[in-house]
Amino acid sequence: LTALSAEVDALTASLANAATSAEVAALQTALTAAQGDLTDLLAANNVYTPAAGGLVIDSAASLTVAESLGDRLAIVNGNVTITNAVANAMDATKLAAVAAKMGTITGKLTYSHSGTGVTSVDFTNLSSAGSLDFDQDAPISLPELVSTGVVTMTTSSLITSVSLPKLTTVTSLSDGTTNSFDFSGATSIDLSSLVRYTTGTLGITTKSTGTLDL
Repeated sequence: LTALSAEVDALTASLANAATSAEVAALQTALTAAQGDLTDLLAANNVYTPAAGGLVIDSAASLTVAESLGDRLAIVNGNVTITNAVANAMDATKLAAVAAKMGTITGKLTYSHSGTGVTSVDFTNLSSAGSLDFDQDAPISLPELVSTGVVTMTTSSLITSVSLPKLTTVTSLSDGTTNSFDFSGATSIDLSSLVRYTTGTLGITTKSTGTLDL
């Protein structure tokens, strides 16, 4: 990557000093090709393919490893499992920053959150995933999620809202029971972009004074 970037810089400098139209044309062709290769390489570097077990974040050490992947987390070609509990002792700010880098997960995203004083994570830029499995004792927010497969969100009285405002395509929704989305402690559930649900009859429950955007 460094060598290719240097080649682009060198060609650009040469182009500025070219003496003839033929030299300009030849250098421009070489520069265009090198820039294309650089763009392709940068795009490829934004994909991370984990080992067979997937990307697992369940400790301060594994969180540090995930941080080191940087923008490659934009597309995770595999599964992601995050266990966010008191015993795991992970820095909430660092974990949130890692989660925010994830835009596409081709496999399953499994996220669990529990324990007093543990800060929940919102996957603020996740737009698609193969499937989702959330076991979270806190409000759930996936503001950019557009498409996914099977979604399981284990019901809990501590889930006071569920927000999936851009979700348009989903295989099924579940609170542990397929086609049941029961969050009796939630003051709001937002599924405002989900025009069609083809798996069956979906039952949704909120708090008696809650709102449903569907």
